[in-house]
Amino acid sequence: MIIQSRALENLQVEGTEYPPPPAKKMAAQIVFYIQLAIFAFIICGEGLCSAAKIPVPAFYTQLKENKMAAFMMVWLVGNMIQGSLLSTGAFEIY
Repeated sequence: MIIQSRALENLQVEGTEYPPPPAKKMAAQIVFYIQLAIFAFIICGEGLCSAAKIPVPAFYTQLKENKMAAFMMVWLVGNMIQGSLLSTGAFEIY
């Protein structure tokens, strides 16, 4: 036991995160910006549609009636997708 403890005496262990691939990192950022766009649409969809001179979609009335549920659904699903994209599952010891 004494030999093993002396051999590992100068061993330094440093933990860091394993970075996700750049393509997955970019996809997670795109998902985030899509989330922001959907949030903006939920908040001011009628104004955006009237400014673009297009009719308000039928599903917008349901979103408008249940804004909190729509926000939570977009937030939860978006974060779930981002988490799965950024998860590497790596655990390595060098």
